[in-house]
Amino acid sequence: IFDDAILVSAAGELADVENAARTDVPDTDALLGVAHDKTAAYSFEAPLLAGAALAGASAPARAALGAAAGDLGLAFQLVDDLIGTFGTRRQAGRAPGADLREAKRTPLIGFARGGDAWPQVRSALALAHTGPIAVRRAQRELEASGARDEVVVLVGDALQRARSRAASPDLPAPAVALLADIATAIEVRIP
Repeated sequence: IFDDAILVSAAGELADVENAARTDVPDTDALLGVAHDKTAAYSFEAPLLAGAALAGASAPARAALGAAAGDLGLAFQLVDDLIGTFGTRRQAGRAPGADLREAKRTPLIGFARGGDAWPQVRSALALAHTGPIAVRRAQRELEASGARDEVVVLVGDALQRARSRAASPDLPAPAVALLADIATAIEVRIP
């Protein structure tokens, strides 16, 4: 479990850094894969699966838990991307729009790239590193493109899948309650 988490997370982080250095924006599916890999494996899947293994959970219980954890990890990272783009200093723990200043290639940017508003979004993103006024313009263009709404829907879908998987009869009630609490904690972070 530990080895898998390190391998997947390192690959996800490397892809994230590579994407930031690219001049183009990778397709949304690739960006979603990076979002999952850089967070879900080490923050959600590995800790929950390790706990389940130590508790002697059955293979079906571990499978249900791992699938739910993957969905929770993806939702968490997507919310983190929204916070890095739209969140307050208090939410992000850094300057608002830091992901825009750093030219992070997130699924949010991938969705914008796929829409008709991409020329305006691309223009605004190109200037986001210059300061707060440019960041605010990039935020407005991303909102207007509908990309933010698409990511919020994806978060909701991932949390719904996690909740459905958590309802598996293979999982004990405390695990179901824990997964539900985690899903709610992720949901309330959406900026």
